[in-house]
Amino acid sequence: MSEETASIRLKFLEENDDHLIERYTITKEQLRYTKSPMDSIELVKQDKNRYAILAIDGDKLVTFFVLHEKEGVKPYSSNKQSILIRAFSTDFYEQGKGYAKATLQLLPDFVTKHFPHINELVLGVNLPNTAAQALYKKCGFVDEGKMAVGFTDIKVMSYYISESQVIEACMEQFEEICAIDQDVIGDFSRSETIRTAVQEKRCLIQQSEQGIAGFLIFTNDFFDNNFISLIIVKPSERRKGVATALLAFYVEMADTRKIFSSTNQSNTSMHKVFEAAGFVKSGYIENLDDDDPEIIYVKMK
Repeated sequence: MSEETASIRLKFLEENDDHLIERYTITKEQLRYTKSPMDSIELVKQDKNRYAILAIDGDKLVTFFVLHEKEGVKPYSSNKQSILIRAFSTDFYEQGKGYAKATLQLLPDFVTKHFPHINELVLGVNLPNTAAQALYKKCGFVDEGKMAVGFTDIKVMSYYISESQVIEACMEQFEEICAIDQDVIGDFSRSETIRTAVQEKRCLIQQSEQGIAGFLIFTNDFFDNNFISLIIVKPSERRKGVATALLAFYVEMADTRKIFSSTNQSNTSMHKVFEAAGFVKSGYIENLDDDDPEIIYVKMK
């Protein structure tokens, strides 16, 4: 957040905020991809699950959007603990000042405070609106690799709210990492591989107050490219965005333009994770596992 936008705050729309809405400027070009605050507020009045949110800088409304729970989320996510961001816009005269980015950076804490049951922010973005897609990615949103239900041109993007964080593993965490791996594969056969990766600082973990939720191991010698050799998620933490978070973090830190990984053809859940993270199939290798080819994936930075 820049010094220019550091003073903004988020608040719910109140009855005495009419003057802020009246002074807000939104152009026809902006309305190609969003709804005006006035129209959005009319829908808020009709739906108890919609909440109009204002981003205020001093006495100016700089960014406006709506948070929509329950029925509104369904075309975008099956997660009952998600909330939809819709009608997002920045006042035409305040564009280019970083307000949209600053608003999105403040939003997870705002949602955690006022909607403590929510663990996912989801939104739909028009395919031609590449500028918005780039902004959302910079703010931690993940391209889910799918369209909103009932739409052919609205891409779904998500931000996973969690107290956990992705960090580099250390040897003090080695036994806990191995225990997770053993829980998944049934033995400790990879313990030395894990030990070496931790010692060589090639192991990332997602950690919270409850412990390690999953880990990722990578190498730097796949034909001079980065390669993700292992992603393991604790069984009790699956379907919570752990693998997606680990992938997203590693992609940002990787130092080659191409990042490769692989999974068995039979591992349908991992295929979905790769595709949602923007990886594409790049070939396959036979004869590693009987009748189950290894599918190679790549992502270009």
